[in-house]
Amino acid sequence: MKPRESVAAKLNRALHAVRADLETCLEQYNLRIQARMAEIVRVLERREPSDSATPLPAPAALRAMLKRIEDLKLKPAKGRGKDLKRIDDLVAMLLDLVKPGK
Repeated sequence: MKPRESVAAKLNRALHAVRADLETCLEQYNLRIQARMAEIVRVLERREPSDSATPLPAPAALRAMLKRIEDLKLKPAKGRGKDLKRIDDLVAMLLDLVKPGK
């Protein structure tokens, strides 16, 4: 095998490995964000017995949370990293408001 072909083959294998890692990262990221969102929903729907001891945020705080969601500007079709960051930040903020100290 010629040196150029050898390097090209190594590059091809490396690129396939990075693609597989990307898939794993995206799956794990999605699972983490979905779990946090589900936790927020459980608190808001009061589905867990332990949540009954945790008061819901004040109505003004709930309205502010809703406004943050409504103001979220995303372009999902573009697959932008900054959209994922915006969602991550929003979910973290909402979770902190419904479950302080979590």
